[in-house]
Amino acid sequence: MKFVVDTNVLFSFFKADSFTRNVIVLANCSWLSPERALDELKKHTVELSRKSKLDNIESVLDMLQSSVAFVPVDEYKEHFKTVLPLAKDWSSRDKKEFMDDIDFFALASSISCPIWSNDKLFKKQRAIPVFTTKELSPLLKSFGLL
Repeated sequence: MKFVVDTNVLFSFFKADSFTRNVIVLANCSWLSPERALDELKKHTVELSRKSKLDNIESVLDMLQSSVAFVPVDEYKEHFKTVLPLAKDWSSRDKKEFMDDIDFFALASSISCPIWSNDKLFKKQRAIPVFTTKELSPLLKSFGLL
């Protein structure tokens, strides 16, 4: 089973005793995320280190990179057109937020898989399945993946 993982979920990978880290490392799934998400994480390594109280932030980042495939935009950019209509009836504020996250939808559309996100906006559309962390654990267990 494949999942596209959003940046906020990836940020929680850096928490001590992180459920997210355990799921990403241990579950028999393929985890993908836009390369842009990795850039965002790297931009915030000092903050991540401070908030997580991890001294070895680089080794945790390496662990993340060995567990999640970070996909270059060239591999899914033609799907931006496909997912743009998902937000057509939304407020301008929600559309703006959607545009900030459009890479996740385009990547998920390009490989026909769900998204793991706790962002309520992601659930406003119905075309691409979105699972929160709370929903994901029982799903993975039911498929024998965790």
